[in-house]
Amino acid sequence: MIWVIRNLCVRLWTTLFLGIPMIIALAPVMATSISGQLLVLIELIMVIILFFGIDFLLDRIGRAMIANLLREGETWERSGILGKSEQSYIKAIRIFDTFLLSPFGARKLITHLTRTLSRFMLMSNRESEHFTNVADTYLRLNPRDVDLSLLWLKSLFKRKEISPRQEDLLGRIANTHLESKKILPVLTRVFLGLKRKDFTAQTIYQRALGSPALKRHFGDQIQALIRMDEPLGHQAAIHHFEAMDHPKTTQLNLRDKAIALKNKTAEFVISILNACTAAMSFVILGLSSAVEYIKSHEQVRLYLKAGIMGVLGVFLVIFVINTVSHLSPQKVPPKEPVPIEIVLPKPFTIQVAAYLKQDHAEQYVQRLKKNDINARIRMTDGGGKTWYLVMVSEFDDKKSAADYGRSLKSKGIISDFFVNNNES
Repeated sequence: MIWVIRNLCVRLWTTLFLGIPMIIALAPVMATSISGQLLVLIELIMVIILFFGIDFLLDRIGRAMIANLLREGETWERSGILGKSEQSYIKAIRIFDTFLLSPFGARKLITHLTRTLSRFMLMSNRESEHFTNVADTYLRLNPRDVDLSLLWLKSLFKRKEISPRQEDLLGRIANTHLESKKILPVLTRVFLGLKRKDFTAQTIYQRALGSPALKRHFGDQIQALIRMDEPLGHQAAIHHFEAMDHPKTTQLNLRDKAIALKNKTAEFVISILNACTAAMSFVILGLSSAVEYIKSHEQVRLYLKAGIMGVLGVFLVIFVINTVSHLSPQKVPPKEPVPIEIVLPKPFTIQVAAYLKQDHAEQYVQRLKKNDINARIRMTDGGGKTWYLVMVSEFDDKKSAADYGRSLKSKGIISDFFVNNNES
């Protein structure tokens, strides 16, 4: 994250130092033919294009330098001069750690660089402070890389013990390459050397006993490792692994997995807390070191003052542009009048029913609407009670209302009606 923020800040500062003079020089020319708001928009687009142009240029330079150093290191490596090769790879790491590479597209380059360094470390058997844990980190992210996984597994033969992180990586590689005939023999040898009897190890042993060649080579060692109270032959060893499919054993394995998951979750939370603590310590130490460094270097103080003045200048330019754009006269197009349509209710309607319960009135309205009749409910008080009147349509005169009511009654849709004044 610090690398990303630093690279973005370098690009932003470079854009400001180059963009401000460019805007100051071009603004008077463009202002003669472009209005205020459009001018501000064009200037903003110019700054954005300049930012990404600087990002592209610096990224191309950094990638070219790293590619040349990697080719140089591979050439020295093929020649057998490993010291020179290591120096080239270290220079490539240092260039990657500078501000040159773009934070927007460095993922693929990171993968290529770490794979090259991992292969060099594993094939040359060199221990360097610059390459510490680089192979472990690469394989943790790319466990499907067969060649690097094989080299890493073979490197375990020379170690007397492995760390918990390497144990976890070993399990990840094993679960990824269970079907690989190329890696299975090496995995079997590594697990036997570590005397592992966990679920992953038993799966590896089961696959090994399923291969005649591996069974011939490792069968006795597997038998000796899994022997409990009495000797087990090769066939008994196979039965031992087949018993892993038994429901009871499956439940035990699930319980073991649940415990392991709980432990990993706790480790993950602790690692996050440790990372946060380390980050805060790093920030505090970094700030204190930066303050001491600035105090002891007069030239740095001058650069810092110049940077602050540059930032203030940027804000001043933005303030001036914003003020000019607001003070410039703007043509406001006249608003067209919006016609307002007033719908007046017609004076007459017909009442077809009256209910004391609203539910009954609503049911009757729904039945009328199924016959495409415009029906509604009107609530009124009478005789100390609340009535729900079912009204149908609206009419301009009393005769039209009566004719419509008689037509509905003749069709059997309503039983009776009377004309009502809509305004009452």
